[in-house]
Amino acid sequence: MPNFGGERPAILSSIMIARYTSPGVYGTPILMGDSMRMLVDAQADTDEMKSDGYLAHGLTVVTHAMVEFSGGGIEFDILTVLNGETTASSGSTPNIEETMIQSVGLDLPYFGVVGRALGEDGGDIHLGMYRCKLDKPAAYELRQNEFVLSEFTAKAFREVFGAVNKIGRYRQHETVTAVELTNFLSV
Repeated sequence: MPNFGGERPAILSSIMIARYTSPGVYGTPILMGDSMRMLVDAQADTDEMKSDGYLAHGLTVVTHAMVEFSGGGIEFDILTVLNGETTASSGSTPNIEETMIQSVGLDLPYFGVVGRALGEDGGDIHLGMYRCKLDKPAAYELRQNEFVLSEFTAKAFREVFGAVNKIGRYRQHETVTAVELTNFLSV
């Protein structure tokens, strides 16, 4: 394949999450409706060493990544993956009621997340984090004349593939490619 250069992503088209169960094993992926925003911000420990009065050496070790993503509305199927909660449904159309209880005192589960942005040259870029955990459950604000957004902040932790520690993978495609479960894997 020729080197097609850097894709210039301009439009976030989708965010997909899946429950992480063990290395390389994920539950059913779920697309977040009305994906609005995704941020991946790698974090590092740093140190410096001076010699003869000047800076001689630097050390930067990537430790994890901060991940933020948001979408429109409150989606229970997304929350079951991120919070580890279950839902209960009752009634029949047009009076179906779905209920989710937010528990306390339980550890939140790990999940994988992949965001896809479409580029101006007909391709796309996928940003995937293998093993994430929310810092806290989402906060919601109901306001007059404004849509409710689900906003999540998480950390991406290392995943071991062979002898290599990884936190995520970035993929660039010459033509638009669907986000699939394989995006969570190490290939």
